[in-house]
Formats: sequence, C-alpha cells, structure tokens
Amino acid sequence: MKIIESRKILSLLPSVITTSSFGIEKDYNYFSLRTKLEILAVISGMKHVYYDAIQLPERDSSNSSSLIDPEDESILTPKQIFGLDVLRQLESLAPRMQLLVKRTNFPRINFLEATIVPSHIVAAHSRTILFGRVIWLYLKHKTEDLIEKVLKGNLWLGQVLGYPSCCVRWSASIRTRFLEGGYNYFISTNNNAEEWDVLNYLHSFKEHYPGSEIIRAEVDSNILETWNKYPFVPHWACPSCLNGESDTTAFQNEKFSELALAISSKFHDDIINESKKVVQELRKYYNESTKSD
Repeated sequence: MKIIESRKILSLLPSVITTSSFGIEKDYNYFSLRTKLEILAVISGMKHVYYDAIQLPERDSSNSSSLIDPEDESILTPKQIFGLDVLRQLESLAPRMQLLVKRTNFPRINFLEATIVPSHIVAAHSRTILFGRVIWLYLKHKTEDLIEKVLKGNLWLGQVLGYPSCCVRWSASIRTRFLEGGYNYFISTNNNAEEWDVLNYLHSFKEHYPGSEIIRAEVDSNILETWNKYPFVPHWACPSCLNGESDTTAFQNEKFSELALAISSKFHDDIINESKKVVQELRKYYNESTKSD
C-alpha cells in the first residue's frame, strides 16, 4: 500500500471511529487514533482483520421490540446508538478502503480449562455471555475462513487478530479467574442453586463479587502499562511482555510505530501523546478511587 493512499484513507475516517472504550466513560482521542492505525495495518497486510463490536439488549420475551429487532433505537442507550452508527460507517467506508466487510453476532469468549467450574457450564457461558453486533474488515477472501473458525469456537479471536500467543493466553487466564471466582462465590452462598441459576448469575455478575477487585486491579495495571510502554499495539500486553521475558509485543509495537511514522510524524506523535494523557489521567483516577475506599 502506498503511503499517499494511506493518508487519503486516514482522511476518510471520522474523528471518532471506535466503539471500544474499555469501560471508560470519557471518549479519549487515543482510542480512535490507534483504531485508525489498526485499520491501516489491515490494508497494508500487517494484520488479517480488524474487529469492532457493540453490545445490544438481549432478546427478551417480555419485550416485543427486542424480539423483532435488537437494533431498534427505542430500546437502546445513546452509547449503543452511537456504537451502531460507528459500525455502519465502517461498513459504508469499506469499499472505498478496498476492504471486504462482514457483520456477525459476537463470537464465543475464550477461557482456559477451569479447575472449579464444570466444563459444560463454561461452554454455555462462553456462548451466551455477550450479545450484539460485530464488524470485521479484511483484505483477502481467505480471511473469511478464519472468521468462521472463530465464530464456531475452533479458533481464538486473539489469534486471528494477530495478538501474541502469550498475551492471548494471559487474557483468557484472567477471564477464567473471574469466572471461577464468581462461580465459587455463588455456589458457596446458594447451596440449592440449579444450573440455570448459576448461568444466570455468571451472565449478570459483570466480574464483580467479593475479592474480584484484586484481579481487576491487576488487569487495570497491565492495561495502563501497555498503553504507557507500547502505545501502538491494539492488544493488552501480558506480564511477560511487560517485564521483558517476551519481546513479541515490543516487536509488534515497533512495526505499528513504523507504519504510523510513515503516514506522518504528527499521526505518530499524536498517538504517543494521547496515550500518555490517558495513562496519566486514569492513574490519577485509580489512585483517588483507592484512597476513597
């Protein structure tokens, strides 16, 4: 891909072009800048696919609107409406970026083998925990086979997105720890719970239960350190990548940095500066939250 074409594509993209805020209410420019870089990486062949998603209200037999159309704006929050609009913009822009596009439901969530939670409950939970719409942007038709494998649970999402295997496994281990902690808490406080009760709780607990704040603090620390140390990569680095035992994330960060710099020094520097702003503000927020607790 010629750099001049990349600059033209960059100018096509809206200023805010991602639904991913990582649970953060404030819309930081960093997320959109990094998303644009990730899309350009797909176009240049550095990545197989770009993925973005928005959660929608689940189908509810008591709500006729959700049964008919979960995208009905009358039942959506402003953030969900905005997220759907982002996905639609990406769909409409795909041909001009010479990218193929596919819209699907959420793929399964990946977990490691759990030691406490029965395997059939893990499997059911992974299929039902998220409901919404996903957009995939990709360069080659053969990538569709990879997407289908992800949707069928035969390939992990992080693998097709090109994330380092150590980081993919770390993310799965974190999800598994949350799952096991939530399951253990519910079972210990509900002796006669049926399997359906367990699944309903795991579906709704949102990774918050007594003791979960320890895992959450570990995750938040890794995320902030990733943005601080490797501002160009689209994934969360695992502890091994952050402490230097693995150089995979560092290598990817260098490649993404080179692409950003080739497009323009301003684009490159904006990503670094905006990442520092996010890290600084969120560290201050977390520190103040800890003191108030």
